[in-house]
Amino acid sequence: MNEARRLYLSTYGAVDTLDDYMSKLNMKYTSWKYWHAAMLHYKKMVIVMAYDIYTRVATGNSGDKYK
Repeated sequence: MNEARRLYLSTYGAVDTLDDYMSKLNMKYTSWKYWHAAMLHYKKMVIVMAYDIYTRVATGNSGDKYK
């Protein structure tokens, strides 16, 4: 198996998992401007990635998870 295929198969569901976690965050703004959608998406992604880093460090598995 070549390197590109191994990387693809090991990260196959990463985007779906990220979208699932982001959909569980109920973040909303009362004032809705055109740029709030992008900012809200960015904040959700930061929260999900910070939680992922926290869980990997807390469990002692702080290495590269795609190796």
